Amino acid sequence: MPNMPKKGKNNTTGIIIGVTVLVAVGGAAYWYFNRKKKEEDQLELVIGGAPVSRNTPRRTNPNISTPTITTPPRRTRFRCTNSGYPLAYGTCNEGVKVLQRYLKIYNEDLGATGPGKDGVDGMFGSKTARAAKKRLNKVSFTQKDIEGMKSSLKMMKR
Repeated sequence: MPNMPKKGKNNTTGIIIGVTVLVAVGGAAYWYFNRKKKEEDQLELVIGGAPVSRNTPRRTNPNISTPTITTPPRRTRFRCTNSGYPLAYGTCNEGVKVLQRYLKIYNEDLGATGPGKDGVDGMFGSKTARAAKKRLNKVSFTQKDIEGMKSSLKMMKR
């Protein structure tokens, strides 16, 4: 037994490595979910809703009532509400198809609708709004914007 290695240092090193990995994974998970939450809140603002608080307030005094906040119902299906300019959420026309083809240059996910199942369907829905905000920093487009996109698409075809 005199030649047995000491285990004190190896155990300490293993514990340090384990704690470091645990902290790194926890930090990465916190960052990821916090970022997703912010993106969802921004999307709610883009499509016209109000961000909903995910924290429920605690009551300290049962005799004092807090006002009830009613949130608008979430949209379950897209509806075309506009067919003219400016293009925004709810618009359905050929200009939206141009915008969607332009966003496909950036490989944005627009869903699997439309004749080519590539998301180019002419309906300015939540996925189009999200992609436009991400790539173009806008959620409303004028006829001049769409004409510029058309000419860019024509130049790329050559």
